[in-house]
Amino acid sequence: MKANSSATLVAADSATSRKPPSSSSRSVDGDGYRGNREVNASWLSRWTFWYLNPLLTLGNKRPLRDEDMGEVHPDDRAEVVMNAFEREWEMEKQQAEERRIAWEQQFPEKKRALDAYRKRQKAKALAAKAAEAKAAKEAKQGQKNAAVNGDDKAANGAAAPAPAAAQQQRGRKPRGEKAPESPKGPSLGWALYRSIGQGWWPATFAYAVFVAMSFFPPLALKLIVGSLEGTVTLSTSEQITLAVLVLVVPMLGSVAISWSSQAFSHIGFRARSAVAALVYRKSLRLSSAARAQTSQGKIVNIMSNDASQLQMVTLFLNGLWSSPLMIAVALWLLYEQIGESTFVGIGFLFVLMPINAVVFTKIARYRRELLKHADKRVKITNEMLIGIRVIKMYAWELAFRGRINDIR
Repeated sequence: MKANSSATLVAADSATSRKPPSSSSRSVDGDGYRGNREVNASWLSRWTFWYLNPLLTLGNKRPLRDEDMGEVHPDDRAEVVMNAFEREWEMEKQQAEERRIAWEQQFPEKKRALDAYRKRQKAKALAAKAAEAKAAKEAKQGQKNAAVNGDDKAANGAAAPAPAAAQQQRGRKPRGEKAPESPKGPSLGWALYRSIGQGWWPATFAYAVFVAMSFFPPLALKLIVGSLEGTVTLSTSEQITLAVLVLVVPMLGSVAISWSSQAFSHIGFRARSAVAALVYRKSLRLSSAARAQTSQGKIVNIMSNDASQLQMVTLFLNGLWSSPLMIAVALWLLYEQIGESTFVGIGFLFVLMPINAVVFTKIARYRRELLKHADKRVKITNEMLIGIRVIKMYAWELAFRGRINDIR
């Protein structure tokens, strides 16, 4: 009897497993999408992004789920990009070591000067760190004394200001002796380029095509208007051709910039994944002495903020050459229309340059300060989570929350 009931249950289970999933759990591609849509698409579909239409249609019908997205692009997997980058990075370090050995053998006087400079800089850094710790301790003791004496304004106010010297040097490069000549170290940029930058030049070419096409509509409209005014001689067929191109060229430029942006996004994502994964692997191999010198907050900041900057720079790096070119062409077109009045706008641009330099310098300095405080905040938060039992046992929640809020 038991054998018959077991056989019945097995048969029912197998029959249930053979049933197709309900319509509510199936996507337009079946029970989830297998593979990567971009890899399985044709070249025309990739350029026009036609392979995304089924996904967009499904998203219009219901909220998308993880199984609808398909798999990650094979070239975007963290393991693939990290291994490729690690090979190139090890090669860079090996070449830098060879250059260092050759430089030390060729210039022994410069090596001694460099070693002496590094010792002085290390001593200065330790002295500055000790002075900062002493100032923080004195400020904390001053707050405690003010609280004991009943000075609520001093006790509940902001922390005591840092010394003038510390405030002056905060966020700025230390002034002093110039660093002596040293051998070139390993290049992170070259390692990233050789490992994951294969699609950089095709994407740059597509971006250049977009820049060139963006100049065509105003030039074509100028010719058409000139032909209508009688200043330019064009046949009727030429006018119609220019009118059609004014509509078609921006569309082709949009396709070029879309493909270029997607290619640069792939490169930036791979750079971020490679650096973050390699930093994480390195953090797992740190010795006890190295862990004592490096806070967890700093490691987290490198993996999140610093690695994200690599992803952002790939999207805007081509602006270094395209922006001056576009500004120059725009000023030339403006000069053709309004004449010498264009130089007023050029002068205004030159007036704004030092102002922008000062503003962005301050923004960069404040951002560096923000990252330092973020390191401290993440470090204290991790310490609190690690020792949460002790904190709960002694009811130190408010004290630790106050420390984190002060850093914020």
